[in-house]
Amino acid sequence: MVLPSSGTLDFNSIRAEFGSPSSNVYLSLYYRGGPYTYQVPRNNSITTSSSGQIAVDDFYGSAGKGDYAAATFGYYNSGGKFANVYSGVGGPNLPSMSDTSIRTNVFSTGFTKNYSESLGINPGAFTMGPFASGNNNQSRTYYYYNGSGGLVRQFTWRSGAPTGSGGDTVETTLQPAPRTTATNGQFVTSPVTWQIGAFTVIRGF
Repeated sequence: MVLPSSGTLDFNSIRAEFGSPSSNVYLSLYYRGGPYTYQVPRNNSITTSSSGQIAVDDFYGSAGKGDYAAATFGYYNSGGKFANVYSGVGGPNLPSMSDTSIRTNVFSTGFTKNYSESLGINPGAFTMGPFASGNNNQSRTYYYYNGSGGLVRQFTWRSGAPTGSGGDTVETTLQPAPRTTATNGQFVTSPVTWQIGAFTVIRGF
């Protein structure tokens, strides 16, 4: 859910959207980049300082963590002449997702895998999932923001992308935009593509 961009907005609506440890909370708890508010463009009007000025009006059009998943992306190379190379989260020898739930205007689910792979000399693939039943094989765009809120990558699943085991969706036709914005036309294995080691927030539409 996203808070309204105009009209009535009260403290209880903000607390319901962003969550809290108890009923005794205060607005400065929700500073951008803090424990309840991701550093993403939708939340740009919210201060990044726990001691900065903050008001109810700052939260118009903002969104809590429920709309996003998050992780620190990693990189793994199996070595050898025809190495298998993986980058992202949830794949072989890669970090785990730190926030696995994601909510959009059309679905709410969780996923633990979000990685690209290049298997020796074979074509690469991108795996994401496992998605709940009914959330697979739909065309939707995912946006990736770094820890400072900058958009670093976006791509769109093609409708009908094949589904693997456990509800994973596997994209094997890695073509130029709109499915990827990587400069070489492929969404695979590049530390630059994923900003490996950087905290990344993911939003789906």
